[in-house]
Amino acid sequence: MEEPKIRIAPEGLSIIAFGVILCLIGWLTFWFFPIITNIPPIVISALVCGVIFFFRDPGRTPVEGDEKILAPADGTVLPFGKFTDRNGNEYRMISIFLSLFNVHVNRSSVSGTVEAIEYFPGRCNMAFSKKAGESNEKNRITIKTKWGTTILQQVTGFIARRIVCNLKSGQEVIAGQRIGIMKFGSRMDLIVPENVEIIIKPRDKVKAGETVMAVWKNAKI
Repeated sequence: MEEPKIRIAPEGLSIIAFGVILCLIGWLTFWFFPIITNIPPIVISALVCGVIFFFRDPGRTPVEGDEKILAPADGTVLPFGKFTDRNGNEYRMISIFLSLFNVHVNRSSVSGTVEAIEYFPGRCNMAFSKKAGESNEKNRITIKTKWGTTILQQVTGFIARRIVCNLKSGQEVIAGQRIGIMKFGSRMDLIVPENVEIIIKPRDKVKAGETVMAVWKNAKI
């Protein structure tokens, strides 16, 4: 099914509605009491427009081929890192920094089954810092595919204070499917095993559900 060209993410509707109400109150107050400055309603109107822009959710056309691992978020690729799970398995970590101007809707990188969803409370360091992945608040999503296991990690930043994940353990997901959102600036980690060939590089710009980040080496292409 073709996705709509653009919509507003449902997670932002309550915030936008609250802003619109404040905006109406501000302009009505100025209308009936013109002696009062119109600066507050102008500022509120600008903020509401900014929030609407932030929660935009453009449609995407995922790249076909289950051997491909897609970007889980829009943003800029940070220097690669390493990740070790609780069983001692070694992974490579590709982090994506999301600025306030990026689309913040997150999408699944692969098709498979959600094995686990783990939430970790933490701090709110700058999302692009090296220690953010370890000490910041985060939500870790483990997905098992026919080629191997991947992990998506939603990480809060200095401004972002709310992670939304719409998945549950045991659920089947499709590559490019919407899985959640991170509100107001953050970072997304794509954690992949050694049998994956990474084809992007640091500082690349990527789009969720469309940019191919890596491919499974053991896939029959």
